[in-house]
Amino acid sequence: MDPYRLSCSTVWAPTATAYYKYYKGECSETVKKFLIFFLLVLNMLSYGCSMPIENYNMVLLFGIDKDVRTGGYEVTFQLPKMGKGRGESLSLGNETITVSGTGDSVELAVKDAYIKSSRVPFLGHIQAVLIGEDMGREGITELVNLFKRDPKYTLTPWMFTVDGRAKDVLEANFEYDTMPAFAIVHITRDISKYSLKFYAVQLNKFLENIEALPHAALMGRIRLDKDGDKEVMRVYGASIYKDGKLIGMLDEGDTVACNWLFGRVKSTDIVTRLPSSGATVNVGIEEGRTVIKPIVRDNSLVYMINVKVTGYVEQSTLYPDFANDPTIMYEINNEVGKSIETYITSIVEKAQEQRVDFLGFEKVLEHTNPVVWEQTKEDWDNIFPSILIEVRAEASIKDTGWILNNPEVY
Repeated sequence: MDPYRLSCSTVWAPTATAYYKYYKGECSETVKKFLIFFLLVLNMLSYGCSMPIENYNMVLLFGIDKDVRTGGYEVTFQLPKMGKGRGESLSLGNETITVSGTGDSVELAVKDAYIKSSRVPFLGHIQAVLIGEDMGREGITELVNLFKRDPKYTLTPWMFTVDGRAKDVLEANFEYDTMPAFAIVHITRDISKYSLKFYAVQLNKFLENIEALPHAALMGRIRLDKDGDKEVMRVYGASIYKDGKLIGMLDEGDTVACNWLFGRVKSTDIVTRLPSSGATVNVGIEEGRTVIKPIVRDNSLVYMINVKVTGYVEQSTLYPDFANDPTIMYEINNEVGKSIETYITSIVEKAQEQRVDFLGFEKVLEHTNPVVWEQTKEDWDNIFPSILIEVRAEASIKDTGWILNNPEVY
């Protein structure tokens, strides 16, 4: 008898029969113990690594550009330098290497980079994906498709479009950022809590946005700057994608407006000037909440945008009498509200001028009023530029910021 058929008949068939009896509650205690033992052994034999871990190296940054020579793809990995021998630890301090590969497909370019690396690149720990501007404008459908299909890639890296080529950023020598990947993660996770000047999104969330109607979404933005003779990496603004292609960029002011509209405000500052006294007041915002509600009024689609913020006076150029003049706080609240309304109105007008709903208004309509959405979804690109908005921002700045009982000591 064939050995394979013999093993199946002597091992798997009785095991399957025993498992079925266990499932039906008809097996004895001895058979239960055998099944548990067999499954434990099978579990231990099924897992493991076919290659020693020291043969791998983690890819921290993944860059992709259009190959200028062939018109295909150029992929660049940034990896940490590893010790030369067994037991040597990772060395930090500007200790990164880059490996590039080219190919007619993204996967072929990745495999070409494998050949040029001294260790096998491990792609399950990518911190950020940098997309060259030329690649973004041509389209990132193949890249996204590969990340979604191949389990060796992670779906949680931060996504950025580069002003220029991604390879230039990955190969730059940063004096301030010894490990650029971790610097990017620090900025996106920590600095974003205090600044609205850039947009940060991970791949899984970007896919959720771009795959839903109207197939438009925002991505982060990075550029290479000079500080004297030193190179520095700057995360700022945002990039606009429609149907998988880069179609435009947003500067820092526009991105601030987007973050207000999206309700992505945890802590920030607003500087406003009080008309009554001419004082410039820096207000610290502690919390911001945005609610968007589309309604139909006189056969027109109107979006009601309500923003509520709380905060405190952080700095003032004059010495206002907060305690005895309540109109001052009223004026501060009013001016802060006007600033937020101006931000939101300006970014909606810009999106309507470009005729691209990268603000997610159609998605809001689908969730809040599916009946109207069904009537408009087929022609949304033509409807969006003519929708009306009503923005109302309500500020509640109550704390004057004084930490001493007698402010006159200043």
